Amino acid sequence: MPQTWNNLLEYIKLELGVPVNLLEISDDDIIKYIKNHALPEFSQYVPAFKFKVITESNRVTYTAGPSYAYKIPADPDDQIIDIYDVYYSKSGSITADILSSNYILNTTDVIDTVIMNEFNDLVSSLRSRQTWEFAPPDILYFDKELPNGSALVVYNIVHKSLDTIRPDMYRYFKKYCAGYVKTWVAKFRSKFDNLATPVGQLSINWQQLLQEGQQDIQEVYQILETVPPDHLIVVESNY
Repeated sequence: MPQTWNNLLEYIKLELGVPVNLLEISDDDIIKYIKNHALPEFSQYVPAFKFKVITESNRVTYTAGPSYAYKIPADPDDQIIDIYDVYYSKSGSITADILSSNYILNTTDVIDTVIMNEFNDLVSSLRSRQTWEFAPPDILYFDKELPNGSALVVYNIVHKSLDTIRPDMYRYFKKYCAGYVKTWVAKFRSKFDNLATPVGQLSINWQQLLQEGQQDIQEVYQILETVPPDHLIVVESNY
């Protein structure tokens, strides 16, 4: 299924009975309103992901928090929703950390690697954790200085195009947008309860359209509320 604006517009128009019914809103306005209102709200639940490396060159003075503050070098059109996670460098270079992973040759290497990773995780759990906090729009501050002076920041942003929406969630996004357009069109039509025609009065029936739009939005909200969080927290007890 193509995740494009043309595909979305076609779905919305079919939901509203176009071309039998005429819309009081143009295609360009539909896209503009969805970008400004529906898409940012949907992205709160199903965001797009981006990542940037921060180093000491991104260090800034942030009076509202600790001294270890860094400005995320996000692209100018990135609208950051929140921070997914921060990964710290072990060797002093994020790039070096990524490229330093050894090629696993056999089963023994796999077992040894798993055991070593488990041991490293155990040792790390005994150390004090490096905590961070996000200050919109693009400041990230820590309680301690960055280990080895760099970190990889993975952050959530509002989708800039429809093809970055997860395919399994795109069908809900279409219904979500159709619901919004139904409510907008219904409010436009609410100024006229009846329309005079050569054959008599024609009922607009905008209340039903408004109800359908609100129901579509509510049904999608209920589905979005069930989307698992980015991180699952496991609490273990000895009791």
